[in-house]
Amino acid sequence: MVRAMKWIVISIWALVAPALHAAGEEIRSEGEPSHLARAADGSVWGIRLEVGNEIQVLVDQYWQRHRLADMDAKSRPVALETFEDGDVGCLWMDGSKGEDHWLVTRHGNETLELFANFQAKLREPVLHGFKDRSVVITESGRTVVLVPPEGKIQVSMLSEQMFLPPDHKQEDGSLSKDHAPIHALHDSHGILWLWSPSWERQTWMWRLNGLARIGPDKSATRFALGDTSPAITSVVPWDEKHLAVAAAGVGLLLLNTEGETKAERMPVPNVEGFKYIEQIFKDGDAWYVVTMPQPTETEVSISNTYPSVLFTRTTK
Repeated sequence: MVRAMKWIVISIWALVAPALHAAGEEIRSEGEPSHLARAADGSVWGIRLEVGNEIQVLVDQYWQRHRLADMDAKSRPVALETFEDGDVGCLWMDGSKGEDHWLVTRHGNETLELFANFQAKLREPVLHGFKDRSVVITESGRTVVLVPPEGKIQVSMLSEQMFLPPDHKQEDGSLSKDHAPIHALHDSHGILWLWSPSWERQTWMWRLNGLARIGPDKSATRFALGDTSPAITSVVPWDEKHLAVAAAGVGLLLLNTEGETKAERMPVPNVEGFKYIEQIFKDGDAWYVVTMPQPTETEVSISNTYPSVLFTRTTK
């Protein structure tokens, strides 16, 4: 089912990006970073979540710290990602303005740039950067922040109707406010798609029902994946008109991005063998999928806690 809905625009922020400057420290870091990302120029950047106003870059096999002179000392990095355009992006809590203020910086060639600043309530934010230099911040919740290459930043909230609610109420009769995290991608036309990655439906929290497409007019369209709304483990652009969607327990689906009412099952050599797909990727002209047996309860729990974990099993 395809269903168009308007979302709520919370605020519009001007894209103001004054230059940031490193403090010029030629100091080896006292600790190694916990999160790493590599820029297209080969520079490697890292952050330590517990250390404020500091990002590190690998120079001559040593970590050199950059303290950002124009950033408040209470600011701290919370996410680090390699963007599709080759830059490394970092999301910071802005300590100069109090709670719910954020900064986005870009890094490459041992340089840095303040790209955006905005205000939003975010829980467990996820940073996404695309080839057109746009940035999207999602969270474990309904808020989505759209940062264009130029122009105004838009902080919006997805409609509750786009989510599957928890199966059971809490002891006080209310529904949990917890949400599964939301991931984002651009299709071949630069249209934004959102989904909640998981190996199985987490019945105690809200999650997106299928996929959501954010159109050029900023309206949100929901694409359901059948009546059972299976959990989604991976989504990638397949061609100019389709997304390949890995649905846990169902297999590999092909979703028409131009308005088909349902996803079609993709032909595969072994239907049972393709029901659980960890990853889909392309190398040259060939497509590959990483499959696994049906995950155990322990593996599902670990995957939900650490989404980047890739399971391997030894067979005799």
